[in-house]
Amino acid sequence: GCGIKVRLIDSKRAVSVTGNPNAPVNRGGICPLGIASLQLQYSPARVSSPLKQTSKRGDPNGFKPISWKQAIAEIVNTMKKLESESETNAIAWITGDTNGSMPEFIEYFLQNYGSPNHFYMPTYTDNQKLVNQATQGLDQPVSFDMERARLIFNFGANLLEGWGSPVRNMKAFTYSWHNQNTKLIHFDWRESLTSTKATEWIPINPGTYAALALGMCHVIVKEGLYDRDFVESNCFGFEDWEDKEGIRHKGFKSVVLKEYSPSKVASITGISAEKIAHLARQFSKEQPSLAIWGTSTKNTPGNFYAEMAFLSLNALVGNINKPGGIIQRPSVPLRPFEEAFAEGGHRKELEELRIGKELAEEFPSEKVSIYTALEQINKAEHNLVKLLFLYEANPVYSLAEPETYLEAVNKIDTVVSFSSFLDETSVHADIILPNHTLFERWDDFRTPLTVPYAVYGVSKPVLKPHKKTQHTGDVLIKIAKALGGEIAKNFPWSNYESVLKWRAEGIAEEGEGRALEGEDIEKLLETHASLEPNFKNADELWGKLTSGAFWVKLPDLTKAPSFKTASQKFEFFAQSLRKGKFRKWNDRLFVANYFPLESSGDKKEFPYLLIPYEIMELTNAQVANPPFLTKLLDDTLLKGKDIFVQMNPATARQARVREGAKVTLATPVGKGKVRVHISEEVAPGVIAMAAGLGHSAFDEYIKGKGINTNELTEVQLDPVTGIGTWWATRAKLIKV
Repeated sequence: GCGIKVRLIDSKRAVSVTGNPNAPVNRGGICPLGIASLQLQYSPARVSSPLKQTSKRGDPNGFKPISWKQAIAEIVNTMKKLESESETNAIAWITGDTNGSMPEFIEYFLQNYGSPNHFYMPTYTDNQKLVNQATQGLDQPVSFDMERARLIFNFGANLLEGWGSPVRNMKAFTYSWHNQNTKLIHFDWRESLTSTKATEWIPINPGTYAALALGMCHVIVKEGLYDRDFVESNCFGFEDWEDKEGIRHKGFKSVVLKEYSPSKVASITGISAEKIAHLARQFSKEQPSLAIWGTSTKNTPGNFYAEMAFLSLNALVGNINKPGGIIQRPSVPLRPFEEAFAEGGHRKELEELRIGKELAEEFPSEKVSIYTALEQINKAEHNLVKLLFLYEANPVYSLAEPETYLEAVNKIDTVVSFSSFLDETSVHADIILPNHTLFERWDDFRTPLTVPYAVYGVSKPVLKPHKKTQHTGDVLIKIAKALGGEIAKNFPWSNYESVLKWRAEGIAEEGEGRALEGEDIEKLLETHASLEPNFKNADELWGKLTSGAFWVKLPDLTKAPSFKTASQKFEFFAQSLRKGKFRKWNDRLFVANYFPLESSGDKKEFPYLLIPYEIMELTNAQVANPPFLTKLLDDTLLKGKDIFVQMNPATARQARVREGAKVTLATPVGKGKVRVHISEEVAPGVIAMAAGLGHSAFDEYIKGKGINTNELTEVQLDPVTGIGTWWATRAKLIKV
């Protein structure tokens, strides 16, 4: 979500990347990955042209170049064959990018063809978004007005290691919080960079953040410190209540007072009851206060009940849609793709054909995740998917328990990857159609995660394609037109640039917000400025967007919050979950709770907890770490090709290992060779391992360094949503 500027030599070669001072979120700042991103542009691991596998899947030497014409023709022929056999739902897509218009464009393409099977790689907001729907009725992740909070309780969010928008977080530390003496209280099991910069770091037992939040809620409720006006006027399910059938139900107040006394929570978290009570009083009195939270890595979805606990803590003090609180941010009113249907066309009803739906119905949210879809593919007696596409996704590397994906791929006839790189997943594809890089393509982005105002920007190519690549959006348009019939009529665009221009018309039609060209967004937020449009029509707006402006719409914090739940209020008791067979659940299961998901493995055999963590110098995404960043890694993290895991001195003594010892780290799902770094930075009983190493693909600067945490991580399905999540995996050390 950061705007950038690229310096070119002779308009041909990019030599440096800097932050764009006009970008409202990063305001000229840039993260280490952004600085080093040109190494990905000129990486020897880039795919030079379309490739077809002529050997067995997984053989990087088996790929042979083919023309774009041949590659597209083969895909079109496969799709026409499936259509003639009434198997359009046998096509599926896995997407890793969730920010711009491409995911919706892919969804529109599949919908037109006749498949509902679009699955996304996991992110830390997957369950958070569903909690926001259950409590506020909002179809968006939670947004935080951190810059205006005077007291922030941070439950494990790695502000300076990659959570949310890292550059925004850095600026908050440096300017906003420093200037207004904001206190940041950071709860974490590891002494991270964020904890060292916090006002106070409070060590906590791993995985117990939700219990701490609920312990604070207990004190706030018991001592009457909550915002009575907000709770009584704007909340449902705080008190016990009676449904239409005359049945009484326990509300949040009853549950939290019974289950989460400070003494009980102290035994769970390792934080004293007196400290918990002090923190609760501090949070309720030092306004505006804000609770923020996060998981150990950006691709780890949080626990549904934990997310609900943090949101409930904010609601107790009335901190919804107020300066310094949780913000109901505006959406970006892009033109919906449904408006592109040709005359007489309409959206098809395909939900019953969705792969994974049968397993998803075992959970209240009925949400199909990539794990429930893969599980159903693997369990099926026949091949449910015959053609799979991948866009900006590298599940063989980035997915915890990647064998789940590899098993599914063995039951799929044809796999097509749009990767720009010969990565761990594309090497298992049958055809690779390389996408342009971010410097070579048209793209757009919407509001970055956690940001409390709506943002929209457009990036245009600054370089001509370095290889024989094509924009994935352009390829989809070509495939749609080659398929003919209704799908061709519903794709009227000539290229993806025209798609973006068409979508931006929705912003112009709404006639709100402003195309900022360097204005200070923080001053605008501080003064609650009304941003009058500075564009008269869609063409003028498009001109501004393609000249470096960013469209912004601020939330109206002068109005009371608006909730789109069944009760039209904030729901401490999530009524949307109480349906069908789940109506019989205990009332406690519909409010915030502390229900940690336990890893398998006997505690005696696997006495430790393996927990991955992230640092700013190590990217943990579908692409590999640029060599410049790998060079920054300390010798206590990576030395040669050996990765070091962190252990507390007490844990090292228990395991009888010394500094630098070579051991095998084993979990119930995998094992790998590591070395030991003994440090007071981590909690006893924990083995901390950096995420982002262990690539088996890309080039000599990246491949074979360390091991991949995902191969050792065990997935549990969230009991409410069925989304695959993980926070710790039971582990042991074997001396070598």
